[in-house]
Amino acid sequence: ALEVAFVYCTVWALGSNLCVSDDGTDNRKLFSDWWRGEHKQVKFPSRDTIFDYWLDPDTNTFDSWTKSPFFYSVDFDSRET
Repeated sequence: ALEVAFVYCTVWALGSNLCVSDDGTDNRKLFSDWWRGEHKQVKFPSRDTIFDYWLDPDTNTFDSWTKSPFFYSVDFDSRET
């Protein structure tokens, strides 16, 4: 359990500042692919990137952010001021 939490924290500590470069390179995707290739002890779901999942502390498993109790949609109409 501790190893999974450590990996999750490490991924976000090292990769949270990554973004798409001016040349269009998706650095989060590159980091995600590298992480999955190098660190195989803790498995992230194979779909999407490692940043598309949150760690459910009750089950100690990774799940989509949309399943998180902290996820909610924001309705916003940019035409309204």
